[in-house]
Amino acid sequence: FMSSAGRKPLYDTSKPPVDESAMKLGVAYNVFDGEELLLDSIRSIKPNVDFICVVYQTVSNFGNPSHPKLVDRLNHLVALGLVDELQRMEPREFSDEEKVALCSPVSKELGGPPTMVSAQFFNELSKREAGRQMCMAAGCTHFMSMDTDEFYKVEELLYAKRKVLANDLDGTACKMRFYFKEPT
Repeated sequence: FMSSAGRKPLYDTSKPPVDESAMKLGVAYNVFDGEELLLDSIRSIKPNVDFICVVYQTVSNFGNPSHPKLVDRLNHLVALGLVDELQRMEPREFSDEEKVALCSPVSKELGGPPTMVSAQFFNELSKREAGRQMCMAAGCTHFMSMDTDEFYKVEELLYAKRKVLANDLDGTACKMRFYFKEPT
């Protein structure tokens, strides 16, 4: 289909090689639940990343407890050498001043003023920022924020890394596929 439409595949390997050592890629997982998927998600990215951290919470943004073995499971991944660092964060309330300070004044994505946005949004934002800072402290030059239900094909992530380096990109995004019951 791609060739008949005159399109090249996303991961065309005919481009000249780049120096992959110029990138130290850090990944921060945001975890409250879904930890049963975390090991396989890590395995899908591990060949292409240099640092993995997990920012987790044991109480949801709505006050529900996590699985009782969440912390033990995360510590086990550290013991296996699959996760480099853990950081626990718990949800909190944000003042109107904090909400305004955390949002760009030109953003149109919130659906209203920051003061009207729930604490859940700001807790999630804070967890992802904590992960970014952990990666930066570990010397990472590049960063990905991930959830436990995200998986990458090894060759596609490698291609994306090369493309970022070759084109000196400041940021990237990818399409998401949602599966309900059946992957078709």
